[in-house]
Amino acid sequence: MQNSQPLTARAAELRDAIESYFIDENGILRYNININTMKPFTEEELEPYEVACVGGGKAARWTYEDSMFCSGYYILSLVEEYRVTKDEAVRKKADKFFDDLLILINECQTVAPGYIGKPWGGVPSDNTNVEQTGRLIFGLHEYHSITDNKRKSQIDRIITTNTDWWISRDYKNYQTPDDAVPCELLPGYVGAMMTQVYLAYLHGGDRKYRDECERLIRQYSADQFPARLSSQWMPVDENGMKIRRIALWHTAIGHSLWLLTKYFPEGAPWWRERFADNWHKDIKLGLGPDGMTAISVRVNLATETELPFKPEEAGFYGEITDWHRQHNALGWFWIGAEKSGHFSAFMALMATMLADAAPWMRAEAQKTAHSILTQVGLRQLCWGSDSDGTQTFEKRAHRNFSLSSKAISPWLAAYWMGRRTGLVAPEL
Repeated sequence: MQNSQPLTARAAELRDAIESYFIDENGILRYNININTMKPFTEEELEPYEVACVGGGKAARWTYEDSMFCSGYYILSLVEEYRVTKDEAVRKKADKFFDDLLILINECQTVAPGYIGKPWGGVPSDNTNVEQTGRLIFGLHEYHSITDNKRKSQIDRIITTNTDWWISRDYKNYQTPDDAVPCELLPGYVGAMMTQVYLAYLHGGDRKYRDECERLIRQYSADQFPARLSSQWMPVDENGMKIRRIALWHTAIGHSLWLLTKYFPEGAPWWRERFADNWHKDIKLGLGPDGMTAISVRVNLATETELPFKPEEAGFYGEITDWHRQHNALGWFWIGAEKSGHFSAFMALMATMLADAAPWMRAEAQKTAHSILTQVGLRQLCWGSDSDGTQTFEKRAHRNFSLSSKAISPWLAAYWMGRRTGLVAPEL
């Protein structure tokens, strides 16, 4: 059922939530807060739950794990709001947010020149991936178009030096330095990595970045953006049905293809085709009539249709080893029927980008964006949603009351980009 709250009011409420509860005293965007208290989680609150952490405690990690990721989308939302409203107060918010973020990025340089990592506890860690840097750089690239020359130069430096760091390590992060093929160059990620390298070319002007893009395409098929190659796919059964666990989990396909369509125009027809293919086969999976997105679905590989995962089927799937038990990793084998506000908001943003990138997909994309934006508000923008308390692995039930900037930021970006492109009417 459509929420009666006008979207303009909801957008204002969500931005106020970011400013009031998510931005900490140092200007860093928190990742999760407890929706029941509207405060950051404490160690005591998270003690019963499985939160992977390396030093610093569960609360430090769960509060800031994906802050860089979320910051990229939040600054994008401010850019799109400014493009629509021309309100100088909005641009000043973006400038202040960037200036505070710059302090954290500069602190990351103590790890290595050019490095950008996850700020566990609000301070740099030696853990990163292209999900963090790619989305942050994506947002900074768009912010570049509305800010002053001094900040433009700072953004150029951030984008090029971080890309140089990745290239210097052959795209290997600190967690998996011995991998034969780095995670960032696997089929599900290399397109996003190549897109970041291309942005470095746009911001640095050095032909070496364009040459590196061509090498990644040649050697790793970085321009293919294959659908359904996520490691979260379960084995196909005898009827051709495949469980898709954790739909939309850490894919950067949509925003990468949107950027490439805009800024790599000689490939635009191909980028549009890849976006539409991924939309039909992967991105839009799990969307229900209530605007919420299921974390797990079944897909019929013969008919390209999906079936919901039944609540009574929740349980463990796959081979659990002693290693998984010892490392509190049983949650990776849990398949349930819960939904996710983060996935819904992310899908709304992908729909908005799809409509902008491939006009012939506009009608379907608009239907999806409207369904989500008009029905999903603050209370739904948690990591998970479990109506009867049986669908979530008990050790990860904290996700059901984790209000997340990873959900709010893409919702805001989808709304304001939709306003700018005419996909979302002001009166909605």
